[in-house]
Order: sequence, then C-alpha cells, then structure tokens
Amino acid sequence: MQVGKCIIDDTRSQPFKLYRGMASKGVVEDYDLWDGNTENLFVEGEERMVPYEGKSVVEVVHEYANGLKSAMSYLGYNTLSELKGSLWTGKTIGVKL
Repeated sequence: MQVGKCIIDDTRSQPFKLYRGMASKGVVEDYDLWDGNTENLFVEGEERMVPYEGKSVVEVVHEYANGLKSAMSYLGYNTLSELKGSLWTGKTIGVKL
C-alpha cells in the first residue's frame, strides 16, 4: 500500500509536496532500478505535486485501520491472524467467486 500522498511533511511552509510513486521515472532513475537502456525503461508510477491534506499521521493511520476493519468484517474475519494469507490461499470466509 502506498500512503505517501496522505502522509507528507507539514513542517514546511509550502502547502504542496512532491509525491513520487515507487514506479515513477524519478524513483526508477534515482535508485538505479533500470539498466540505463531507454528501451528497458518501464515507468508506470506517477510523480506530481500534491496538496497537503491537513491530517496528522495519527489521523491517516486511524482512517486506514478503520478501512481494514471494515473490509475484514465484510470477509468474515475477526483478527489479522485469521486474515493473514487466506486471501491468497482461497480460504476466504465471506466471499467466494
């Protein structure tokens, strides 16, 4: 899960911050994640300025935790231990396709 857009440094005076997805061109080049041959450069992430959302890290983590709890309830799980690995093994409780 990428949360860089949601959790940015609010100590700066700028209301915007550069957001770089881990598959963005800037990250791929900065971390030498390609061989230098432009034919092999595959970029699918985005890189842009995003506005500061005005939320603290605590607020953002709380929102993600609530979303996870909601998803777990739809799938019939009560604990993370029950959920762990079950989505990839076909042992999902609440939803069967």
